[in-house]
Amino acid sequence: MRGVSVLNKGNLRKAIAAAMLVGTTSFVLNVDLPQAEAAQKYKSLYEEYQAAQQAEMDAIAKENKKIVDITTPIDEAAQGTSNGDGPSDFLNRIRSIINASHTSSSKGDYSRFLNKPSNAPRNLESNGGEVVSVYKAETHNDDVSDTYVDAPPPEVVEGTYNFNWQGTPIAQSLYALGSIAHKGVIVNGNLTDKVYAKLDNVTVKEALDFLSRAFNFNWMMEGNNIIVSSDDKMLQSMVFNVSYADKDKLKEEFKSMGIDDSKIYVNSESGTVSITATPYQIAEAKKRIKQIDRPVSQCLLAAQLIEINHGKDLNLGLTYTMPSYSHTGAETGGENTLTGKWLPKFSFGATLQAERALSKGKVISRPIVLSRNGEKAKIMFGDKVPVMSTTSTSTSTNVTVTYQDVGTTLEVTPVINTETQDISLKINAEVSNISGYVTQGSTRAPQVNTRTINTTTHVKSGQSLVIGGLMSVTDLDNLSGIPGLMNLPILGELFKFHHRSKTYAEVYIMLTPFIMDSSLDVKEITRKVEY
Repeated sequence: MRGVSVLNKGNLRKAIAAAMLVGTTSFVLNVDLPQAEAAQKYKSLYEEYQAAQQAEMDAIAKENKKIVDITTPIDEAAQGTSNGDGPSDFLNRIRSIINASHTSSSKGDYSRFLNKPSNAPRNLESNGGEVVSVYKAETHNDDVSDTYVDAPPPEVVEGTYNFNWQGTPIAQSLYALGSIAHKGVIVNGNLTDKVYAKLDNVTVKEALDFLSRAFNFNWMMEGNNIIVSSDDKMLQSMVFNVSYADKDKLKEEFKSMGIDDSKIYVNSESGTVSITATPYQIAEAKKRIKQIDRPVSQCLLAAQLIEINHGKDLNLGLTYTMPSYSHTGAETGGENTLTGKWLPKFSFGATLQAERALSKGKVISRPIVLSRNGEKAKIMFGDKVPVMSTTSTSTSTNVTVTYQDVGTTLEVTPVINTETQDISLKINAEVSNISGYVTQGSTRAPQVNTRTINTTTHVKSGQSLVIGGLMSVTDLDNLSGIPGLMNLPILGELFKFHHRSKTYAEVYIMLTPFIMDSSLDVKEITRKVEY
């Protein structure tokens, strides 16, 4: 039995009338009556309803108001045996009655009716029969003749339906969908597969989408027709303006949807992404862009590099001052002689020095960088040191110069939670320094010491954190002296000066992240950075 409406005993009479207006084809009486008595009760109620309806029609006709005859028996209408009408025709005629009465009654005695949900699903089976499921309606205590709908039912194309296809040819299923949507169907291609599917509470468009994905065909709505094609003739092109999303990542999203890489073009200069795809893929691409292309939260990273040097210096040797000469005198005219006294100012001195000093820490850099949510920010404090390498062949020798970063490198990746104002920071810190040089042949390369810290932490916006313990040691021995004399055996040591230093540098990194929003105070950031 299809299209079952369960009626209670108290409202049986009005529920039968309501079921007739929405096209129900059969009834189950939920009453405690024997079968024969229930059948007789149904018959008498149905006849009473017909009589009441006819009386209303006669009264309206006397007032010269247009109305359409709906006296076709419900069983004949449901089976399509009266005047060649089918179930859909019967429902359309009922709607005509409703529309006509709306214009004539001014919501008089006909303004109160059982409210039928607009999303009531219709069941469509593969044999072409239509089954209408009726939801339980709200009833009133008025006479059945005084009931009416508040508004016309929605168009069939906007409703939801239940489909049950068991071995139905795909073309026949498409024609059925077109009939429901009041659209023509044009099939371009050879669609010979059969459909085995059961879909509940879906629209015609959703059913077409499901079928197109399952059977690999394309479809589009053109005017009053649904055009179906199984090849690339229906490919369309679309250009999307992208404001915030990463265009290369968006391209990967489109590729994951089945769009060929050769049909995706990214224009970084204009900020657009062009695709050529099926109508379904283009519709899905629009949805994907709407989800992805949104303003991205940003994080302002204020960093301070603090270096504390613990140095030990030793100056050992002899220092000399060069002699100086001066004279005083006067010239005597005519004799061309110079008289006077030379005053040799030769000063010779030797000192032995030993000095040790301990220096204090100082801020050597205060960089500020703005990073997008989830994007890596890199800060480099230091120098690029040239590193030379030699490549020799049988005919020539080539020298290649590359550059290596030496100093302090900070990489920070923020992940922002705008609701809680929490920031998750993935931090990679590296401190490197040149500890010496290695010479091989004519090539001299620096020896670099490196210390690295990797960590992940959570902080609030505006909260500072400190990374410390990054030590570097520099041991230097500088030699100076009097050229020539400093190279004499044994005595040369008297003319040399050694400056030896061993420096321990401890690097601290203070990092303060801020979530960028309208409440951010730039002065507050400056105050925090410069304290």
